[in-house]
Amino acid sequence: MPTAKEQRFIALYEDTKARIAAYVVRRTSSPGDAADMVAETYAVAWRRIEAVPQGHDGLLWLYVTARQLLANRSRRLRRDDALIWRLADELGLLSDYVRAG
Repeated sequence: MPTAKEQRFIALYEDTKARIAAYVVRRTSSPGDAADMVAETYAVAWRRIEAVPQGHDGLLWLYVTARQLLANRSRRLRRDDALIWRLADELGLLSDYVRAG
């Protein structure tokens, strides 16, 4: 028998999964990225289930959580890209790449 915490999470997930998935899919570039972000959103909700409001406000809480996770991911990807370009430049690979393109 699921605990009260598990029951609350299951109900939250069932009531919101389609809308959160649609929100994330529109903001990611691949199904795999979307799946990762949805999973991460619900992982945060599970860890913080006591902080998740009841009813419609719970959906809003999940939207905000997903938005924050997507923003963090976007910043991480920009930092990674900048690092790759800087390393390529320092190794002399950038000028070769630009000439070849």
